[in-house]
Amino acid sequence: MNILVLDVGTSGLKAIVFDDHGNILKKICRKYSPQYSGDQVEMDVTVVDDSLWDALAEMRNWCQQSSVDFGSVSVTAQRSSVIPVDRDGTPLRNALMWMDKRATAICEEYKDREKEIYQICGMQPTPVFSAPKILWLKRNEPDIYNKSYKLIGFHEYILHTITGKFVTDTTIAGRSCLFDVQKLSWSPKLIEMFEVDIDKLCTIIPVGSICGTTNIKFSKLFGLKMDLPVVTAGGDQQCAAVGLGCISPGNTEINSGTGAYVLSVADKPLVDKTMRTVCNPSAVAGRWIIEGSVLSCGSAIDWMNDEFFHQKGDAYEYENFDKAALSSPIGANGLIIVPNFSGSGTPFCDPTGKARIFNLSFRNKKSDYARALIEGIAMEIADCAAAVANVFDFDCMEKISCGGGLSKNNLYNEILANIFGRTILIPDNKEATALGAWVSAAVANGLFPRYEDAYRESITNKPLNTITVDAEKVAFYTEVKKIRKEFLRNYK
Repeated sequence: MNILVLDVGTSGLKAIVFDDHGNILKKICRKYSPQYSGDQVEMDVTVVDDSLWDALAEMRNWCQQSSVDFGSVSVTAQRSSVIPVDRDGTPLRNALMWMDKRATAICEEYKDREKEIYQICGMQPTPVFSAPKILWLKRNEPDIYNKSYKLIGFHEYILHTITGKFVTDTTIAGRSCLFDVQKLSWSPKLIEMFEVDIDKLCTIIPVGSICGTTNIKFSKLFGLKMDLPVVTAGGDQQCAAVGLGCISPGNTEINSGTGAYVLSVADKPLVDKTMRTVCNPSAVAGRWIIEGSVLSCGSAIDWMNDEFFHQKGDAYEYENFDKAALSSPIGANGLIIVPNFSGSGTPFCDPTGKARIFNLSFRNKKSDYARALIEGIAMEIADCAAAVANVFDFDCMEKISCGGGLSKNNLYNEILANIFGRTILIPDNKEATALGAWVSAAVANGLFPRYEDAYRESITNKPLNTITVDAEKVAFYTEVKKIRKEFLRNYK
């Protein structure tokens, strides 16, 4: 049975048909972009909706021309954005995106209750998560809040759009600051604490379950004779972990996209004594993930490329940026960039943090900025990974799988391996999030008994790029990290 995966990200949407071995038969992409204005980051939901139906129409045409069909739909999406909708699922305003920082002051109000909150939901309140955004909406736009039937994210929005049902799963609810990570249900205490009306939240169902069937609009578009089962595969980062083989306890992955995430799997919720990491349900029911985040990754490279390197007529979008980074020597002639363009995540959460440049001198060239940014991102990820590893009683970093857009860049992979001092595995499939959603749907529809079996099928006879370390470069970066640490200490 072929499966259609809908992968709804921060900056684009993908519709991908997989065969029953996890091979991609057809991929259709639609790009879009949130609107940035100071601390405000919003998204016109109709743009995402139009992108969805436009991609589905193109997929319908391809299916008809290629005599291909599919028997199930699987949905994965970005997490923690907030969309107030009416009973019909129509948005009442733009989405408050996960990067929106207007709830920063609200989070400060909860500083003395952070430990109490963390013990229940596995994370501290930050502007990234849903609950502070919902409270901001209630205080600042009470009419919108009161008129809303449900307060949902993009995952729930897509599920409702194609099934007509308002449901969410444990991985999405787990990113709200309203979820009990032990009981896997909404927490009455947190709901009261953040002043949320529980009837405005969706019903929670297990991740990886069939949440409904395709509605009339969807079925009519594809000329289906019967409605198809729709699987809620989970949040994008949890699905990416599965798509990178991060399924069993101790498995670790790095997913480098708009932001970067380091995830390790646990067989029970693990409390971080320093509260620097997040504990959420995994996309695999009965397992959890310990997660750290770097808020600016691909987005930082996009900014630098657009402002300083990209030129009309380039062979590909990042041609000049990549050439510049390759021409700069290891260490970028001493230039150090801390890429906190959207604030800092793990291990030092500071949503108000800014990017910084250290050690700039007349010897530096334009090309050094490109390499220094890549090195800076890799060092941020290494700090994040160290915080995640610290939660475990064993070495969860023995094998590290990497995916996401930046993993297509060989220089980035080499730098990351040498900064980590660990061998890195790059699967051939660059669509880790979508593959994870396929694995989930393949198990939910009975094609495979376990997630491990479905994943193993998807990588059979596919190459695995292994990035090994260079001892001299590892030693060099060890010294650079010391210098960077000293700069950051003095700056604070």
